[in-house]
Amino acid sequence: MSTVISAFFHAIRYAVIALIAIGSASFVFAYTTKLYPVALVDNSPVWMKTWEQAVSASESYTNFERGTRGERALDFSFSENAGVAARIKRDALTFLIEDKIIVSHGPLIVDGFGSEVGERIDKILKESSQDPKAIARDVYGLDYEEYRRIILLPQARRIVLAERIRGRSRTMDEWLFEQKIRTPIKLYFIPFTWNGKTVE
Repeated sequence: MSTVISAFFHAIRYAVIALIAIGSASFVFAYTTKLYPVALVDNSPVWMKTWEQAVSASESYTNFERGTRGERALDFSFSENAGVAARIKRDALTFLIEDKIIVSHGPLIVDGFGSEVGERIDKILKESSQDPKAIARDVYGLDYEEYRRIILLPQARRIVLAERIRGRSRTMDEWLFEQKIRTPIKLYFIPFTWNGKTVE
C-alpha cells in the first residue's frame, strides 16, 4: 500500500514539474515572439507585436512628414520627445482598438463587408501615384505585407463602414465613440489605462 501511495505522490510531483516547465516555456515563447495581448476588445486580442509595429509605423510616418517640411527627424528614445512618443503609442493603440470594433461590427452593418474592403484596397492601390512598396518602405518603414495588414486593411475597413454609417445620418467618429463605451475593453502589460472611452 505504501508503495502505491509513494508512486502516486511521485507521479503528482512529476506532473507538477511538467506543468511548470510547460508554463515557463509558454511564457518565454510569448515574451520572445511578443504574442501576448496588450488589449482585449470584446475578448479579441491586440497583440504586443502588432501594437509595436503600429507604433513604429507611426513614428516613421511622423518623421517622414517632418522631413517634407524641412524639419529634423525625432529620436523617440530621447526624454525631450517623451510626450510625442507617448501620444503616438496611445494613438496607435486607439487605432487598433477601433479596428477591432470595426472588424466585429462591419459584417453586421455592411453585406459583403470583406469583398467591399478588398475592392476598396484595390482602388486605393490603383489611385496611388506612388509605388505601394516604396510607400511602405519610405513612409512607414514596413515591408509591403506589413503595410497592407497594418495600414491599408484598417484604412479600407474604416472607409467602407464610414460610407454606410454616413447614410444613416451619423459620422464615423460618433459611431465609434458609442461603440467604445459599449464594448468591453481591457489593457494589459502597458503603462496606459482605458477610462471607458479612450486610452490615457
